[in-house]
Amino acid sequence: MKDFVKTIEILFIGLIVAIVVYPFLHEGGHSAFAVISGIKVFEFTIFPIPSVLCNMSDASVLQYILIGLGGMIFPFIVSVAFRPKHFVWWYIDFVVKIISMIAFGISIVGIIMYKTNTPIRNEDITTTLQAAPDLWVSLLLLCILAELVLILSIIKSQPIKHIEKFYGI
Repeated sequence: MKDFVKTIEILFIGLIVAIVVYPFLHEGGHSAFAVISGIKVFEFTIFPIPSVLCNMSDASVLQYILIGLGGMIFPFIVSVAFRPKHFVWWYIDFVVKIISMIAFGISIVGIIMYKTNTPIRNEDITTTLQAAPDLWVSLLLLCILAELVLILSIIKSQPIKHIEKFYGI
């Protein structure tokens, strides 16, 4: 019964990370990169649908790229730089890394679909490629590199060891 309760606890934490923490980091990344690049952010929301509203009418190509990629870069940096010891914090970081891997994987697919003239609508990588279509190879390599870094970071964090310790195995 004790293991069942622990399992429900970590599933609940994972759900909160997926619904609140990751969207906050993702949209926070867009917002942070917008502010850093001199673009005014008008609205930042997490619920009901995560989004950032800013005026991009005078944005340069570099600003489009920074803001478009900021939603993936910020959670990536946070998850790779954060090295918690306590299980709950480690697990939150682990879930953010997994979701970041999914995000970069979607971007890899998005780049390929963009190059085959079937872009994914309203996807950050599609918006970035519309601003800088010649950078598709660089963006593809960047996404692949991020995937590899996340995989190595997850392996280095020894997830089996953490889970065994959590369950007392």
